Amino acid sequence: MGVRITITGIRTTFATCFLLAGGALLALETFFGFIAMLGIGFDTFRDVALVLCLTLAFPIFLLCIRSLRLAVWALWIFFIAQWLNACSLGTPPRFISPFDWWHDDVLFLGIVLVHIAYVTQHDVVKKLYTMAD
Repeated sequence: MGVRITITGIRTTFATCFLLAGGALLALETFFGFIAMLGIGFDTFRDVALVLCLTLAFPIFLLCIRSLRLAVWALWIFFIAQWLNACSLGTPPRFISPFDWWHDDVLFLGIVLVHIAYVTQHDVVKKLYTMAD
């Protein structure tokens, strides 16, 4: 009896690998946020918003336990919120690139990996095929 390799099995394996890699990156980013949080404090609203933007990536990723679709949407919204927060930190506030800091790069890469895991799921691909017919 040999091992039977199917497209669904390969797709599930890739989705799991992408999900684990994205979760690891988001956990690393949150760990760095906890270390950075020690020097920031909670004196003003701006400080609290910065601390939340530094530490919420992995807890939002954990929404994938409930729904991977919800986690993907929440992570993209969080990326935009973190970018807007970074834009508001300057005096005066200014429009900056969302990829000026490695923290944003890691967040973006983690979100893309989680999004790929969502897209490669069997149910999502099946829905895409039925929409194409």
